[in-house]
Amino acid sequence: MKQLILSIILALAFWSCNEIGPGRKRLVRECLISVKETGNVGEVLATHYCKCSADTIMQVFSELELDEHVKLSDNERYNLYQPHTKHCMKILTDAVVDPETGELRNP
Repeated sequence: MKQLILSIILALAFWSCNEIGPGRKRLVRECLISVKETGNVGEVLATHYCKCSADTIMQVFSELELDEHVKLSDNERYNLYQPHTKHCMKILTDAVVDPETGELRNP
């Protein structure tokens, strides 16, 4: 699970490094690519997780701060972002997707 989280965080860092101000859509897209490459997570759960993480990180850090985070090591970024996105991880570990509506529901 730590590998999945680290990969997602690296995708978020990649976003801040390569594109200034791309917005939420780009951040979510990079996260989804990372999730698909590193884990066996369904599309619905991955999308909800990535939207939650992107929204949280964008609320906590400015674009300038995200650009500065590129200078940090992978572990430093993980330690910086993980406490803020911990609530999003519950989507991957606890949520159930309703097969009829595609909505998340708690078990």
